Amino acid sequence: MRKTIWFIVLVAALLLSACGGGLSGGGKVTLRLWGHQDPGFQKANDDLIAKFKVANPNIDVKYETFSYDDYIQKLQTSMAAGNEADVIEMFGTWTCSYALGGRLQEVPADIMTYDQAVKIFYKAPLDGYYCGDKLYGLPVEFNQENGGALV
Repeated sequence: MRKTIWFIVLVAALLLSACGGGLSGGGKVTLRLWGHQDPGFQKANDDLIAKFKVANPNIDVKYETFSYDDYIQKLQTSMAAGNEADVIEMFGTWTCSYALGGRLQEVPADIMTYDQAVKIFYKAPLDGYYCGDKLYGLPVEFNQENGGALV
């Protein structure tokens, strides 16, 4: 189930980016996807990108990963400069500041609404991507970054 949801999220994000870039005449489009280096995430993303490419042969995905510390700095500097990737794996706690700054697109209602998403995802991580009354993304994981109790 979790892989299916992530596949839907990735496909929706990639297609949304392709459409936002002015896809015309069925020409080849290249989208950049950024994420942090983690063997589990990278393997899952590579598998999903391969499936996406089969279903969308006119869209090429350039998947770039960065070490965690480098990725944080890359996000901060590229978002400020306006030269970020088309699709970004981003922490929910950062989403609203970039969305309200005009750097992110809202998730189209025909892809998924907040009311639909709250039935699939845990509310706490989902709400990191919900700013005001707009949904800007969907969680890739269920990490709440703080507030956990470990024994």
